[in-house]
Amino acid sequence: MAQGGKIDLRSILQLARRRKLFLIIPPLVAVLGAMYRISTMEPTYRSRTTILIDQGRDMLKEMSNVLPNADGGKTARMRDMVEDIQKQLLSVEILGKVVDRVQLKASAAMREQVASTLKEHPGAEEAELIRHLQVDWLISRLTEKIIFPKRGNFVEISFEHKDPELAHNIVKSIADVFIENALKTESLEMQGTRKFSEGKEREFREQYEEARARLENYKTQLAREEGRSLIVNASNLPAADARLQSLEVDITRQQQRLQELAGKLGGTASTSSTMEFGRGASLYSQMLEKAGRLSSVAMQQDWKSPDVIRIKQDIAEMREQYRSEAFKAAAAGSNAQPAATAAQYQVAKLDLDLLNRERNTLKGYRTDYERRGTAKPAQEAQEQKLQEKVNELAAILGTFEDQTRGTILKEEFRRADAGVRFRVIDPANRPVTPITDDQNKILLIAVFGGLGCGIGAVYLLEFFDHSFKSVDEIETFLGLNVLGTIPRIQTAEGGKANRG
Repeated sequence: MAQGGKIDLRSILQLARRRKLFLIIPPLVAVLGAMYRISTMEPTYRSRTTILIDQGRDMLKEMSNVLPNADGGKTARMRDMVEDIQKQLLSVEILGKVVDRVQLKASAAMREQVASTLKEHPGAEEAELIRHLQVDWLISRLTEKIIFPKRGNFVEISFEHKDPELAHNIVKSIADVFIENALKTESLEMQGTRKFSEGKEREFREQYEEARARLENYKTQLAREEGRSLIVNASNLPAADARLQSLEVDITRQQQRLQELAGKLGGTASTSSTMEFGRGASLYSQMLEKAGRLSSVAMQQDWKSPDVIRIKQDIAEMREQYRSEAFKAAAAGSNAQPAATAAQYQVAKLDLDLLNRERNTLKGYRTDYERRGTAKPAQEAQEQKLQEKVNELAAILGTFEDQTRGTILKEEFRRADAGVRFRVIDPANRPVTPITDDQNKILLIAVFGGLGCGIGAVYLLEFFDHSFKSVDEIETFLGLNVLGTIPRIQTAEGGKANRG
């Protein structure tokens, strides 16, 4: 090295010429050793395949007008799918199927490891342990051999092995099993979604039909009530009220008369009954029925109408028959005067019951009129509530119907473009020539390693060699100018002259 720490190329060249054996022999030996290692290595073969992924989604996007949520949002980019795809490719499920499909044989080391494990755990299954080791072996060989591009939607899978046929079968099986598993998973997801949608559709269809039936029944009931004419209405309400007031007066008067007759009879009045004599009971019930009908006909027509007059005549005739039957029954057990009074008491009691029946019937008709007027808002509110429930269930049912229909269409489209979305664009090749990547690496390592060793040896020799190598070193060391030098001279005897 020159003064000032600068590199002197001439000195380096002189040093290289002087120590050339140390710069030639170590690299040469390393290269020879590397070549021997390469010649003794078993050849390794590589098989490679490329799978195109997720290229059929554009068709589904174009069908978004007929398929609800056809695109499912933004299509996932390849970089977002890398981790998922890699986990699938290295999953126990896929690699286990690959092991079965290629009928991978266990190595001697695997069997030894399994035998050792069985000694420690006798209950373990040998086949399961071997399969686990084979899957782990595949994972270790494939982890660095799955390559995803920075751009594009494809994945490259390669596998290296000494058996070219095995390398080809493994790569081909991985691609086939991955595509089959992906399509199966999509199909199961579609079937699950479809099954869920169909189940919910059936559930809400039943609820919708039940709600619609309730609404129709309620409307029918309201229509029936609306269609049924009211005996008492707005037009005859004053007449009905006047009749009720008149009946109240008549009932009061009749009650007083009944009390007077009961006083005349003394204790015998309580024992008298319309059921204890002849046709009294039959006539009593017929007159009560006609008294109730009299209120209805009188409100619908007029108190002077022929129907009203006929009903009154019928009641009057039966009343006379009732009086005769009551008198006969009373006369059979007492003298004439008490018998007549007892008959009058029975007839008075009958008249009171007829008045009560007519009043109660008319009150019922008036209550129907009032109830219809007050119930109208509540009925309309109830009908609206039932209609809203039907509309709500119809909207939910329509949603699940659309989802079911969309799922069926998407399933058909998925099935149709399955070959496009998962397509092997570079089939697994059967390797014919072994790979040379390792050989080149070994040679490069040998060359640079040999040079490194040679340079290191030269450095050590120079470090421990304290002799002068040039005139400059002498002048620098002595501080004097050198007048001349004597080169090394080969003598006749083959010796070397001493350096002066």
